[in-house]
Amino acid sequence: MNYKIKGLNKLSKQFHKFQIDMGFTNSDITQRLMLVISEVSEAFEAYRKGKYSRTAEYFEGYNHQDNLEQRKASFELHIKDSLEDEIADTVIRLLAFCGENEIDIEKHIELKMKYNKLRGFKYGGKKF
Repeated sequence: MNYKIKGLNKLSKQFHKFQIDMGFTNSDITQRLMLVISEVSEAFEAYRKGKYSRTAEYFEGYNHQDNLEQRKASFELHIKDSLEDEIADTVIRLLAFCGENEIDIEKHIELKMKYNKLRGFKYGGKKF
């Protein structure tokens, strides 16, 4: 199978640059990885609470291009802390980590998926 992973390396560098631009310059690997885990935990809690993004309401009735305060308030009301929002945070943090540490995530995903294909159904009988 040919997975569409091209662009992840470029995105990882963009996310890393954004974090630097926003003042997040601590490159402690342990802390960075734990922040990824904390985002996954927040996604799990959002799921447990049934908190899902309401994107239709977010876009409804607002001209987000013109009013930044309105866009922020709408995001906080309809999207913030939802399962989807926390998953996005997880992916952003993980890709920024790759950009910061010069990990060729495209190559590693490709290699891992090729290996996983060799492992057999449920990787030898695992429950999940």
